[in-house]
Amino acid sequence: MKLLVWQDIDSVGVKELDDQHKEIFSITNHLYDLANQSKTKEDFMPVLNELKSHVLLHFSTEEKYFDLYQYDQKISHTKLHQAYTQKINQFLEEINQNFSVELLFQMTDFMKIWWINHIDNEDKKYSKYFNQQGLY
Repeated sequence: MKLLVWQDIDSVGVKELDDQHKEIFSITNHLYDLANQSKTKEDFMPVLNELKSHVLLHFSTEEKYFDLYQYDQKISHTKLHQAYTQKINQFLEEINQNFSVELLFQMTDFMKIWWINHIDNEDKKYSKYFNQQGLY
């Protein structure tokens, strides 16, 4: 079962960023699948690390373009990235200390809501602007 399903409507009009979103969706779905199989903490750690590194790559890519094209909502958007990172780090710390599948489900539920809302309500704000700068 997929927790996050990519649809064309989710596109932000920049292939590199769309591909990164798709990869984050895929890794999140893998994590969700593992949680449904009630695996051990050791089974989850590589996937959690992969997820964290892909999210950091994605945020740094967006922020690189914010700087490059002088995006006027850079500060507010970057603060959302920081808040997300802080929340995920809290989940990871708790998972590390008191592992439970329930915590993983809480994390994936948070991620599902956050990513859908973030792409639809924040990332799409830069689509037209980046396209006008020649970024597709």
